[in-house]
Amino acid sequence: MNEKKNKYILDWITKLSEIRPELGNFAVCPYASASKFIILEEELRKVRPRVGWDVVIYAVEDDHDSDFLYAMVDDYNRVYKTHKFIADHRKSKTFINGVQTNNGKYNLVLCQPKEDLTEARKKLAKTKYYDYWDENYLEEVLEDDFDKVFHSMGKHLLLEVYDVDSDTLNDYQFMKDIFFNGIIKSKSKILNTIIHKFTPHGVTILFALAESHVSLHTWPEKGCFTADFYTCGDKDPEIIAKYVIEALKSKKHRIRLLNR
Repeated sequence: MNEKKNKYILDWITKLSEIRPELGNFAVCPYASASKFIILEEELRKVRPRVGWDVVIYAVEDDHDSDFLYAMVDDYNRVYKTHKFIADHRKSKTFINGVQTNNGKYNLVLCQPKEDLTEARKKLAKTKYYDYWDENYLEEVLEDDFDKVFHSMGKHLLLEVYDVDSDTLNDYQFMKDIFFNGIIKSKSKILNTIIHKFTPHGVTILFALAESHVSLHTWPEKGCFTADFYTCGDKDPEIIAKYVIEALKSKKHRIRLLNR
């Protein structure tokens, strides 16, 4: 690695370690200055975990676009269960309360022992460190650690589906059946079902679950419906939503997932 690139990355790490008033007198990365790290230049396809380091910072090829870089990092996270890989694309722009977090010049991949990273995040959660983070960015960064760090009670999925046949949306029995089948596929337990059919059109259906609830409301005159799925424990609302989307052969829909 040339000296200029190495110095730039070192300066970036120094900036991440600086106390910032905008972040409540926390650094972007409070543990950066004390961590044992190494900076290596490596081909993206050869990135691997390395024993003996708190963090390995790989400077990979700069000609990779962001989609490819993040896809490769996702693959590494699936393969190496004991480590966490984090991509930082040179053109990305990420901020915490106005303070830039990405390096902004080179394609980097950071690799850390997963257990150590989770424990560090749990310690920070006991302070006011995360109070300055945007909630969506926080969930994006923490990913699977979000539930472990914040002891989330469940997952709340919001679904909007468009361009659905009006007769289908007005058929309460059909809509009930596809949601019922999706709930069963998720292995959730249905306690009760309430159905109301509006005049001249529209349906509201509510499934009370042992794990919480699933509800939907249709607008046949507009060809759309909205639904929300809230499940606690290990039940996954995405299983239900994906079943419904596939059953309706939907090509236009929107999903939002929240941890609560």
